[in-house]
Amino acid sequence: MIEDQDKHTILVIEDNPTSRKLLRVALQCEHYRVLEAEDGKTALEIAKKNKVDLILQDIILPDIDGLTLNKQLRALPHISEIPIFAVSGFLNSLEEMQSMNSDFTAFVTKPVNIAHLISMIKTCFPEMPKDKIGAERKILLVDDNPIQRKLLKLQLINAGFCVSIAENGKEALQQLAISIPSAVVSDVLMPYMDGFELCLAIRHNPETANLPVILLTAHYLENEDQELGEKIQASAYLTRNSNSNELISALDRVISNKQEIKEPISDITLLKEQHTLRLIRQLERQVLANSGLAQQCALDSVQLSIFNSIAEALFTNSGLDEPLQEVLGTSLDAAGLSQGCLYLMDEDKKLSFYYIIGCVEDKTELETFFGHLDLLHQIIETKDILLLPSKEIEQKVSNEILSKNHIVSALFIPLIVKTECFGLLFVGSKTANIAEAEPLFFARSLGTQVAQSIALASAFKRLAISENRYHTLMDNAQCGMIVIKTDGEIVEINKQIETLLCLESREIIGKNIISFVTEADHDYVKVFLKKLMENGKLDVNDLRVCRQDGSVRMTEFSGAVMHMTTKDLIVLMTNDMTERNQLRSQAMMSDRLATVGILASGVVHEINNPIAWILSNLMHLKTQLAEIKMQLGELSIAQGTKRIAVGAQLNEELFKFETTIDENINGAERVRDIVCDLKGFARTADNKDTEIDINDIVNSALNMAYHAFKHRAKIIKEYGKHLPKIVGNNGKLHQVFLNLLINAFQSIPEGQREKNIIQVTTMFETEQIKVVISDTGCGMSSDTMSRIFDPFFTTKYADNGTGLGLSICHEIIYNLNGTITVESVQNKGTTFLVTLPISRKVPEIKKETSVAKAMEKRKLLIIDDEPYLLKSIERLLGHYHHVTTALGGKAGLEMLTQKDSHFEVVLCDLSMPDLDGVDLYYSLCKENPPMKSRIIFMTGGAYIKKLEEFVKNEELIFIEKPFNLNELLAAIEQVCVRVC
Repeated sequence: MIEDQDKHTILVIEDNPTSRKLLRVALQCEHYRVLEAEDGKTALEIAKKNKVDLILQDIILPDIDGLTLNKQLRALPHISEIPIFAVSGFLNSLEEMQSMNSDFTAFVTKPVNIAHLISMIKTCFPEMPKDKIGAERKILLVDDNPIQRKLLKLQLINAGFCVSIAENGKEALQQLAISIPSAVVSDVLMPYMDGFELCLAIRHNPETANLPVILLTAHYLENEDQELGEKIQASAYLTRNSNSNELISALDRVISNKQEIKEPISDITLLKEQHTLRLIRQLERQVLANSGLAQQCALDSVQLSIFNSIAEALFTNSGLDEPLQEVLGTSLDAAGLSQGCLYLMDEDKKLSFYYIIGCVEDKTELETFFGHLDLLHQIIETKDILLLPSKEIEQKVSNEILSKNHIVSALFIPLIVKTECFGLLFVGSKTANIAEAEPLFFARSLGTQVAQSIALASAFKRLAISENRYHTLMDNAQCGMIVIKTDGEIVEINKQIETLLCLESREIIGKNIISFVTEADHDYVKVFLKKLMENGKLDVNDLRVCRQDGSVRMTEFSGAVMHMTTKDLIVLMTNDMTERNQLRSQAMMSDRLATVGILASGVVHEINNPIAWILSNLMHLKTQLAEIKMQLGELSIAQGTKRIAVGAQLNEELFKFETTIDENINGAERVRDIVCDLKGFARTADNKDTEIDINDIVNSALNMAYHAFKHRAKIIKEYGKHLPKIVGNNGKLHQVFLNLLINAFQSIPEGQREKNIIQVTTMFETEQIKVVISDTGCGMSSDTMSRIFDPFFTTKYADNGTGLGLSICHEIIYNLNGTITVESVQNKGTTFLVTLPISRKVPEIKKETSVAKAMEKRKLLIIDDEPYLLKSIERLLGHYHHVTTALGGKAGLEMLTQKDSHFEVVLCDLSMPDLDGVDLYYSLCKENPPMKSRIIFMTGGAYIKKLEEFVKNEELIFIEKPFNLNELLAAIEQVCVRVC
């Protein structure tokens, strides 16, 4: 086994992964260590960090041209002298590199002949004995071929020689005049002065007469050539090959066993005549070889022209007619064939005449092939080439075909690819016998190439039709279509996807589909793709797609797997369901509101009933209380049996009193339950227009909105006095102003109440009622302002509105012959102005309240921002506990953080404007940690996200408003039990 440190390291620079892998495997099989680079930048980094013995460099790389990379590699000190092989499939590129005298050691054409490449590499690393033969002896290497010169120089250097070079005999003599080496190695065939002349010149110079000279040749191989070498006293006459061992051995021999060289024969004239004869003979051989090569090149050129013309026709989609006709004419002429005729198979599998070259002009005869069209079909059925004349065809038929076409031999070539026949090619010659090897081989090749070209053109045509059908479907589909790889990378999209994402295709293709969905749906997409690959097709709903502007679109997807030859792809079809979902939600909301409208009278009835008996009972209690006072007076003066009777009557009245109170409590609890069940704002709308006081409507809407958003801004009210009435629907106008106020509050971020203001102004001007609602919120852009009254347009999250609110407001005001306008400046605020025509009269709104009961004794602190509620709870619990009250969160926190505070239980409201229950709780966690477990939070509902999240804490105790005494006492006892 070869140790790693003994292996030669080869750097392969190739951007094609398949070619790179092929080279790596082949080189590793020869025990070379292989480093790989896919581009020039990577190659330079690897070369700088590693010892490299040889480089295989592709000429065409994605980031740098081959010549520039070669120069940069040669600039590295440890790379400057190592072999670098240029590799390319483009002959022009290799020839250009050679002509530019580039610093490549050798040139390799693609497709790479691995065996030849390995042989070339081995010549650079010949096996040498441990003691190098060269022993730093100086060698002058003379060769006009730069590739051969570089390879041989490397081999000699590896053998230990010190090598200097010359490109021809004249240059070699100039160097010898300056310095005499240990030996000269020279090619024979060179311009200006060849090897024979150089050797003779060296022998006739007294200073170099005994200098060893070895001649190398790949052309002067006849006995006469070797005899001439002996006459001019060459030290060795060797045949050039890829193995340098023979040359190195010869050098060692001629240098070590240095003998005095005999002078060449004295008759210089005779030597020159013999040299001239050998040169003429060599030129004759070269001319003969070149003429053969020229003919072969002509045939090769024809074949290449076939490929080039047909490939160009296929590439430009211009059709095969012209290139086929031109190529056939050129091909037959180059091959020495006189005539040709091409028949193609139509869609009905019948042969039809297509094109002629040099045949008879009568196309009628050609269409029937001189009355023997059945013969062509028979030949096609055999799927084999048939010569004419042939034993398989009657002599009479053969002679008829040959004579009518004025030819001596012919060939029938079926155009077959695999098992499919595309037609038949008939070629003939007036002089040559096509049965001879070269014409027959060429005709076969021509038939094969024409058949493959027609098959390829047919495939391209089918592909073009298929692609046109595919793109028509993609571009005109009503749904969005996406083609992705199995890992989610987007390969292709249609215009509907560009519309959905508000991006151009170049911004989408190449990215992963996951990057276009919300982060919350990433796992959803991964599972979807996994199941899709398992099942082959799958549908999915409610996939949220993100646009670049941050908006979210709700979509549905259908997917199917396409099994391709090299890889699988996934086709996804999607529809934007956002509007449809919004309409569906609106329909559901409308249905729900309609249901509430239908139930509204029942709800009113359910509320009015307990309120009626509560009011009735309270009036009855007042009457009973007067009677009890009177009976107490009688009791104080009554004696004997009368006193007993009065006492019994008094007890009966007190029992009735207590029963009536219980009934009131029950009625109040029923009202509370009904209110808790109404989880949204709804109001009866009988579609009747009445006279309305605008201040009452605005104030009612403001009170409702303020309850939910009082933590966001301060309110400034500037209501005009004695305003004229307007005519409209109470419920609809309430909806308008509530919507505008909610928008105002939502434009202001949470937690900045002291910095923000919402101002509501009502006034009477120019015979109109005007309502102005201004806020100091985030404001709107001009684009947003131009669209705010469009149905479904919204800048809010999906759970904060459908985008119909302002559209409905606009419609309501418009139907009242009013107007609604808006002015806004981004980051400063927005002002809505509503104007309504005046009219006459005024309805009013009344409010009702209720009470509760009591029980036990501990030290309590009650914190709430409502003073009346504080008093009522103090009265309720004062019979059972020692109660202290704090008005607002800040006052409560101050009491709880005092050193002498010893409250056992704290009842704290959750939503307060100055300091809410959440902030108070976290402040206590820092300043008085033991107290945090003694808090009971009172809440009438969590309206902001902070509160919503807080009430999910299961370790805390919450009690819903309105509450009864038993609930309060139970909660207090729960805290006391927990902390004890």
